[in-house]
Amino acid sequence: MRGHYAETAERYSALAGLAGRKLFATSMLRLACFAGGAVLIWAGFAHSVWWGVSAAAVVLLLFALLLRRYLRLAERQVYYGNLAEINRHEAGAMSGNRGFADGGGRYVDTGHSFSYDIDLFGNASLFRYINRTVTGFGRDLLARWMSNPYALSGDMENRQAAVRELAGKERWRHEFMAAGYNRHVEREDIAGLNVWIDSVENQNRHVLHQYLPAVLPAATFLSLLMAVAGMAFGYHLFSLLFFVNILYVFTRLRHTNAIHSAVTKKYNCLVSINKMLKVFEAEDFESAILQNIKNNMSGGGVSAAVSVRKLGRLVNSFDYRLNMIVGTVLNGFVLWDIQCIRRLEKWKTEYRAYFAAWLDMLGQIDAYISLGNFAANNQSYVYPSVSAGDVFLSSVHLGHPLIDERAMVRNSFEIPHRGMAIIVTGANMSGKSTFLRTLAVNYILAMAGAPVCADRFVFRPVELFTSMRAEDSLADNESYFYAELKRLKQLKLLVESGSPVFFILDEILKGTNSTDKSLGAKMFLTKLIELGGTGLIATHDISLGEMELLFPDKAVNKCFEIEIDEGKISFDYVLRPGITTKMNAALLMKQMGIVE
Repeated sequence: MRGHYAETAERYSALAGLAGRKLFATSMLRLACFAGGAVLIWAGFAHSVWWGVSAAAVVLLLFALLLRRYLRLAERQVYYGNLAEINRHEAGAMSGNRGFADGGGRYVDTGHSFSYDIDLFGNASLFRYINRTVTGFGRDLLARWMSNPYALSGDMENRQAAVRELAGKERWRHEFMAAGYNRHVEREDIAGLNVWIDSVENQNRHVLHQYLPAVLPAATFLSLLMAVAGMAFGYHLFSLLFFVNILYVFTRLRHTNAIHSAVTKKYNCLVSINKMLKVFEAEDFESAILQNIKNNMSGGGVSAAVSVRKLGRLVNSFDYRLNMIVGTVLNGFVLWDIQCIRRLEKWKTEYRAYFAAWLDMLGQIDAYISLGNFAANNQSYVYPSVSAGDVFLSSVHLGHPLIDERAMVRNSFEIPHRGMAIIVTGANMSGKSTFLRTLAVNYILAMAGAPVCADRFVFRPVELFTSMRAEDSLADNESYFYAELKRLKQLKLLVESGSPVFFILDEILKGTNSTDKSLGAKMFLTKLIELGGTGLIATHDISLGEMELLFPDKAVNKCFEIEIDEGKISFDYVLRPGITTKMNAALLMKQMGIVE
């Protein structure tokens, strides 16, 4: 895949370069047209007015065609450049370089039931590994999916179908991404626009306000024709009406400015949204989820792409008022501000009910593309299935997707039924914490509808709850130990409530002495087993392995062992049955030269 992405990047880079050369040639032609056209028009008027007007018309038409070609080439250059960069990033990602992607640092929540413990968000996170969103709507939705995957699990098979389909549409995925790439389509970018769309215009307007926007411009143009024709008082009447128009616009200025401040400078954002919607509407889909989104995009026969393009043009036209000279002329002739507001209000009346839904569906497409891209880049991964019997979890060759395949050690693991607690013992650095995170991230992927890093994965969808990284709080005068106790209480209440939960605990009660810790851990684990809880607990405390004797059908020992050869330690990270027999703290300190 890395070579494929690199080759594709080179191809698009060459196309961007070609578009750039054509763009330069077109700009030179525009310059020549401007200079030569001025001479031609001067010569035409020197001959006669008719020739002058004809020359001006030809020059203006040619200049307009060249401008149109210039804009198309500029857009094409950006488009191919975006595609080249997207493929270069994917090539880099296949080698472990994912710095280009947003890691979702804004979503870090130390109080979340599992995300902080397993590095779901941040610089070296699962979110960064998967995230390819180009809109804030998609990024926020993807973060919600990964933060609460259990809420999605009921529709897992349909989600898998959508992800499978998108995984096979590489070119289309990249076209969608290129349409919104580096465009900053964020919620805050159109916050004011949304406020205006949600607002209700006051309909109790005076009858004059309904007719003046049509009557005054018509009268102004008529007076202009009278002035050109040399009719008496034509010029004075035109001047008077021009002034009246400006005065009328001024009386509505407060209302106009309020609307303009909400919609101004949203054109580029709306253009990007339109392009992405247009790419989506042009594609055919087979999966139920994507078909449903596409059908809703054109609900009631209304095309989202066409409607958003129309709004973008209206906003762009309204922004002409930002040029004082242009704005004054347009308002003096046709009440430009008033006309723009009338057209905007008409658009709002027609499409207000759809706009928020369009943005939501745009976010869904964007988020699904990230999952599809993840599936395409990991074609050896397997799509999970929901357990139809008593099996809680059955996995074969399970690995962590963020570990390089060349260094990854996969383990097969199962939990035969609910109500079982797996006690994982092992020395420092033997792989316990990594294995716990491996289980958690694959559970998240599975419930979200993505493939998992395994050869087989059959499971029961459940809520995840972890306690691996409790933190103290100076602001709240809260010790580390107290923070951990609060988290364990959360877990107890959750299990007591009867919610389907999978707990993953790593070395609990670290904030007290070893004897107290051992006793407290046994008491807490006993309580979880009695409540019917299901999960894992990793520990250095081998005495916790005694729980298997106390609860032979509900507690099982697993371990990670180390090899010690002439004082040197090696790790194989293989999960084994039983309790570990080797610890390594003193040997590691000697091996690192800390002690002798």
